[in-house]
Amino acid sequence: MRLKVHLIILIFNVFPVFAFTQVQMLKVDTLKNMDGVTDPGDADPRYIGKFTRANEVRGFFRAQNSRLEFGSLKEISRLSNRGYFKNTTDQIGLGVTYKIINLDLSFSLPNKRKLDSIYQDVKQFRLAFSYTGRKFGFRYYLTQGRGLVVGDPLKRFYSNPDVSMFKTGAQMIYIFNEDRYSLRASFLQNEIQRKTAGSFLAKADLFYYNLKTPTGLVTPDKDLEPLYGNQVGLKYLRGPGLLMMPGYGMNFTFFDGQLYVSPVLFVGAGMAYNFYTASSGSHNKMNLLLGAAGQVNFGYNTPGLYTNFNISHETTHISLNPSFISDTDFRFVMTVGFRFGNLEKVIPASTDEIF
Repeated sequence: MRLKVHLIILIFNVFPVFAFTQVQMLKVDTLKNMDGVTDPGDADPRYIGKFTRANEVRGFFRAQNSRLEFGSLKEISRLSNRGYFKNTTDQIGLGVTYKIINLDLSFSLPNKRKLDSIYQDVKQFRLAFSYTGRKFGFRYYLTQGRGLVVGDPLKRFYSNPDVSMFKTGAQMIYIFNEDRYSLRASFLQNEIQRKTAGSFLAKADLFYYNLKTPTGLVTPDKDLEPLYGNQVGLKYLRGPGLLMMPGYGMNFTFFDGQLYVSPVLFVGAGMAYNFYTASSGSHNKMNLLLGAAGQVNFGYNTPGLYTNFNISHETTHISLNPSFISDTDFRFVMTVGFRFGNLEKVIPASTDEIF
């Protein structure tokens, strides 16, 4: 707990004060001629700038609230948000961007919260590896959560805190207005958006998930066949899925990119091929997926340092018919990053040097 408090105090009081003090010292047009920002070479330099120190190392703190629900379509719509339940975890992490490589790793801080007569002790591990280019971005991710609690959307009951969720997948993002809109400046801050610009985006998310429920999700008096069909007594649910999500991103910039606000929104649908075991035995079925993901990054940029704050909301609905599972995450992330130059010439700086 002391480590978490000290980290929050450091990020909120030391780095932002230093950053915004520097903003007041710089004139609006100084960034155009500032050492450390150059023409990107493959985009409109009026809109996008490239840092001479193109690499970065970062540390971050993440506060996350999750709602994991299991309900019946015979009682409530899959799109309803009547239920309200949180799996809460705080995490710290480290990341590095070196040429075409982006790597982030985070894990949960020790944290127990009282939930009626039981303790919630969520443990989560997250790993992400990505490449963000001019025209497209690729990201591989892996998350493992233990000690989760699944709630009823009607708030009548919840499971024991022994549910686990493993998820891994690969995402591809296509940028339509890549000449003026930088996804790197929005997601990673390893470029600078000099003038405000936006772009339509297309995202494909191919993933595999495994939900384990050792003691079940529903209390025995409510776990009835008319409501849940052959998902009564559900023990696990796993399978591959694909979400296709069109979206839009916008980078709003101030002081030639020193200050920025970058919202991104994706909404779409897809399919999952689910395997599950319940009281009636093992089953497999193709099911509908609905998904939405939105985030806002805002912060401060210099050629040597940046501070970034991220607020994101992501939800996925898996329809098993007649039951459904809804997974919703809300996150707040504080990041401090330092930029550095290339250390060697073996690793390429872009995919153009590979092919």
